[in-house]
Amino acid sequence: MTYCSARKKNDQAPLPARERYVSPRIQRIEQKAKASGADFRILSGKFGLLAPDEKIPYYDKKLSEEDLSRMIEESEKRLCDYQHITFWVHPGDDVELYQRVIEEAARRNRAAFEVLYI
Repeated sequence: MTYCSARKKNDQAPLPARERYVSPRIQRIEQKAKASGADFRILSGKFGLLAPDEKIPYYDKKLSEEDLSRMIEESEKRLCDYQHITFWVHPGDDVELYQRVIEEAARRNRAAFEVLYI
């Protein structure tokens, strides 16, 4: 699991999340997930947790403090069947709010949670 990217393809038609986000980090983490047989999700600042093939329109929104409660509740529901959640981050990225969402959703579901750096 990882967070979205600020850089996005600006096509007007909806694109799968894996194509919408212009990020080598997202591509590498998806490859790691596939290789290990793990599910892969992207936390969007607007749409919440996305499967890589979920189609989304172009948007420009970063997760904010005001979004936290809603995002945590939505993520908690989507992660209820997970026992272990790994959140991949790139060192230096400002992703504290994104990490808080996933960490709190994991805690509420009593799932193990870890942060790994790519």
